[in-house]
Amino acid sequence: MAYNALDNLEAAKRFREQLILERDDINSALDYEQATSWCDDCPRREPREPQSYQEMYFPRSPAPTCCKEDGQFDEDHMGDYHKVEQITFLISALSAYIGEEIVQS
Repeated sequence: MAYNALDNLEAAKRFREQLILERDDINSALDYEQATSWCDDCPRREPREPQSYQEMYFPRSPAPTCCKEDGQFDEDHMGDYHKVEQITFLISALSAYIGEEIVQS
């Protein structure tokens, strides 16, 4: 088996593409989680009786401010954010090796 530098470049390109997809997948999952997660026992939400038919079936009234502003969400998902940073670093290194433009997300 002979060494071929072009094989290494092709493997690096494929690996870089996989890393970009993984990073985008993690970011999408984090964005979805932040957009859809609700705190059932939100201390900022004011308890009240349902005022309409819709509130009877969707009893969560919105809080005056978002619970996610206190940093708890970021703390709970620190491992995911750290993994995205590591993947971004690897993408940058592979992009430099390949000689392609760095893809930002």
